[in-house]
Parts: sequence; structure tokens; C-alpha cells
Amino acid sequence: MKQTHSTLSAQNEQTLDINNAMSEINTEFKERETKKKAKNLHIKYINLSKLPINDDFLRLISEEESVAGKIITFFQIGKKLRIATPTPFKKRTKEIIQNLKNQNYSVDINLCSKESLLIAQKKYNKIKKRDRSVEEINAEILENAKNISDELQNLSHLSEKFKTINADLALAIINRTAIRFNASDIHIESLTKKTQIRARIDGTLRILFSIDQETAKNITRQIKFNANIASNLVGFPSDGQFSFPLNNRKINVRVSVLPSNKGESIVLRYLDPKKQNVELEQLGFSKDNKDKIDKVLQYNEGLIITTGPTGSGKTTTLYAILKNINTPEKKIITLENPIEYEIEGITQSSINIEKGYDFSDGLKSALRQDPDVILLGEIRDRKTAETALQASMTGHLVLSTLHTNSAVDTIIRLKNLEIPSYLISNSLKGIIAQRLMRKPCPHCTEIKKFSPQESILIQNILSEYTENKDILDKIKQTYLSGKGCDKCGQTGYKGRSVVSEVIILDKTIRNLISENKSRKNFVEYLQSTKHKFIAYDAALKIVKGESDIQEAIRVLGAEFSPQKHITQYA
Repeated sequence: MKQTHSTLSAQNEQTLDINNAMSEINTEFKERETKKKAKNLHIKYINLSKLPINDDFLRLISEEESVAGKIITFFQIGKKLRIATPTPFKKRTKEIIQNLKNQNYSVDINLCSKESLLIAQKKYNKIKKRDRSVEEINAEILENAKNISDELQNLSHLSEKFKTINADLALAIINRTAIRFNASDIHIESLTKKTQIRARIDGTLRILFSIDQETAKNITRQIKFNANIASNLVGFPSDGQFSFPLNNRKINVRVSVLPSNKGESIVLRYLDPKKQNVELEQLGFSKDNKDKIDKVLQYNEGLIITTGPTGSGKTTTLYAILKNINTPEKKIITLENPIEYEIEGITQSSINIEKGYDFSDGLKSALRQDPDVILLGEIRDRKTAETALQASMTGHLVLSTLHTNSAVDTIIRLKNLEIPSYLISNSLKGIIAQRLMRKPCPHCTEIKKFSPQESILIQNILSEYTENKDILDKIKQTYLSGKGCDKCGQTGYKGRSVVSEVIILDKTIRNLISENKSRKNFVEYLQSTKHKFIAYDAALKIVKGESDIQEAIRVLGAEFSPQKHITQYA
């Protein structure tokens, strides 16, 4: 009996091997036939069965359209797509291709077999299954959580959970967590024995959880795949981007990979279009500074610069300005690296420095497109600065950003780039300097008394601009500050607001530029005109209960230091 069972088992195994072999032969035959057909039709051939396809590419055509039209997108660079189909002349297939072209995509058609298309289409189900898993794990994090502190505590369980799930699902959970906590960035950092995951929430980093290094390597590979970064590119810095859908909107993620002595440090920056659709007042600009911005935007030509350190909200401010001036009568072009938010009615071009397409080249090309307004993502060097300034002298309004510590430093920075003084004085119209200050948590705000030194500090800043005794008396007494609660994760803060200063260049400032005067000369002139420096805006927010002194000192540093304002004005 044992002999018979053994014989039957061997026969079944042999039959299975034969069937598998026949199936492989049949598959190879069909692929050869498809390849031959593609050659006759003068169409490129692709075998999708062994090709990993990025989620972003797949989502360009819905599952319903993919099945109905027997078509799939398997590669994308910017507006260039590669699609695969076994039926390129089918009516529904041609309609889908035309629809992509109507969206300004350049479509490269590739012929594939029906069999390999079916294999590729299975990924739609994998995505749906993964999304369901994300929802389940997200529900676990939120279970019995009454506040952000509880949610952060529940996140600690992900350390073990990540050991049992694939990297694709793990990354999806990290992405969802970032959006849940309104994080601007996620940091994945290799330590000695583990990998730490932190989130930048309201401008400060907070530890979420840690994972083992093997799990981290798998997640890193997944991030690189999604961002089109070569997985074998180790030991070199690299950048990329990917996106994912959430609640009928697309979240873009910028990826930065930096080699370190303990592995790779990865930073994911989240660009949520929901944050882009805001007005200047909603960002926190005072009425006075908002009026100044509106005034400088009345110019039909010239350069307007927003300045501040990384993460100070410069790009968000520029998008709010674009939203304000975007009308059918104006041609607006943006040059970005990469495009952060898509805006309807505006031509947006993505800079690709690795391929030789830099801001200067993009600006020269944009000028041939008959624009009224050009947004230049960033001024980094002399070449770009000169081109931007020259463009602003020929009937174009140019908006851009620069990394400096103050509005006055913007002028000094342009001079240090060896830009001719006449070019700066004739072209530069306005400067917006800004930071982001955290707001007191509304759930745990308490009234605090100023210390004598704090009271003098605020009075000295505000008394330069007002002699209103009611205001000055008020600041001698109290201010609002969050003491920390479960709603804000014990930080005392929730949300951020812009603190700013705006300079509109007048004749005297232009003369100071032409005469190559020092920073001190610019500051002294602005003080004589009662210019409201950024420290004034911060002090005003403190008086209004929109922030506190500790936050102002943290964000503004020397600009708000007691040493500067007490010794200078006391």
C-alpha cells in the first residue's frame, strides 16, 4: 500500500512538472508571437509579467478603464507615459489613449500579450488589499485613543507589527500616520542598533516609534522603488518623489536620501494640496503686512522675494499669492524643483538639474512663452539671480525665494552674489521675510504673568511704533501660553502662524543699494521710517495671545533676544 501511495505521489509530481513546463512553453510562445506582431506593426514590445510597476504609474488609468480598454500605464517621467496593451486599435483603448493626450500627456504605445497584461492588472487588487490593511491598522492606532497623546502611545505597537507585514504596507502606514498628525516631514534615521522614525509636527521633531534595521532596509528599498531611485545607489545622496491618494486628493511626497556613518538617513516631505488652498490672512499675515503685499503686487513688472530658512512657509506664501493673482487675463508660469502643488490655469514646469534643465535655463525658456507672471522656485546662484532680475525689467512680474535671515539680508545676499547694484535697485520691488511660530494649544491655554525682563522686552519692541498707553499697560501684565495637555501631546502648542515683515523698496533704499551701503545703513534708515521689523510682528502676536515669548525667542533667535532689544532701547 505504501508502495502504491509513493508511486501515485511521484506520478502526480511528474504530471505537475510536465504541466508547468508546458505552461512555460506556451507562455514563451505567446510572448514570441506578440514580439513578432509588434515588429510587424512597428510598435515597441514589452513583457509585463516580470516588470515591477510603480503604484503612481498604475493609478493614471483606473482599474475599470484598464479592464475595459485592455491597457495599463507602466512607466512615467513628467508628462511622458509608456502604456502597454494587446489591442492598440480597439476603440475603447484608443479612447483612453486620447483622453491621456487631452491631459497633455505624451503617450508611448507598447504591445504586450493578453497574458502578461492580466498578470500586471493583478496589482490593482494588491493595492486595494493593502489599503484595507492600512485602514485596519489605522483603526487599531485610534482604538480607545481620546487624544494625540493616546495615539502616539498606540504607535509604539507598530515596532512589532512592522516585523510581520511587507514593506509596501509599512510605508503606506507611515504615510497615513504623517497625514494624521499633520506632519510636514518624516525622518527615518539609522541608529546603532535600531532605526528611529520621527515626525516634524508644528515645526519640531517628535519620536513616533523605532523598528529593527532589517525592517528598515526593506522600507528603504520600497521608498526608493516608489521614488524611482536606484535601489543599488548606496553611499551617495539621492532625491526623488512619489505620491499616494487620500480622500479624493493626491498627496505628493519628496524623498531625500543621505548616506551616514550608520546607514542611510531618509526624509519624506509631505505636500498636501489641502494646505495650498489658503489666503494670506489664513497663514497669519497681519493686516498691515497683507496690505503691503497687495500694494507691491500692483506692479506689472519687477522682482518680489520671499525669504526665510527652510521650513518657514515661503513656498506656501507664494502659492497663496498666485491664487490671489491667478485670473484668465494673466499667463502665469512656475519653475519648480519639484512641482509641489498643481494649480489649475497655471503652466507649471519641473526643473531637472540632473538632466541639465536648471532654473536659469527654465527661466529663459519661460520668457519665450509670453508670460505676465513667473514664479521661480528658488534663487541659488548668480546666474539665476541675474536672469530673474533682467526678466523682471522687461515687463514681467517675477516671484522667487531666497534663504536669508531677514529682509535686509536679502539685499546683502544679492550683492554678495556679485549682482550689479543698478540691477538690484531697478528690479527689486518688495521683500517678504517670514518664519512660522507655534500657536498656544486652545485646550490648555493659561494666563501667565510676564517677568520684569519679559515686560521690558515687549515694551521696548512695541514702544518704537506706538504710544498707545492702553497697549503698553496691557503688556506689563499677562500673556497666554499652553501648559501642555493630551490634545497637543503635552507640547502646549497646536498649529502655526506666519510672523513676518515686508519691505517695499522706496527711492532712499534704491539709493542705498546704488551707493553700496552697508547692512547697518539699511537698518538705520528703516528704523527712522518706523519700519515694522519681524520682531514687532512677533511681539504683536504675543500681546494678542497668538504665541508666547519662548516661541518667539526659539524661532527668531537674535532678532528677538533680550540682549538686543533691552540694551538697544532701554
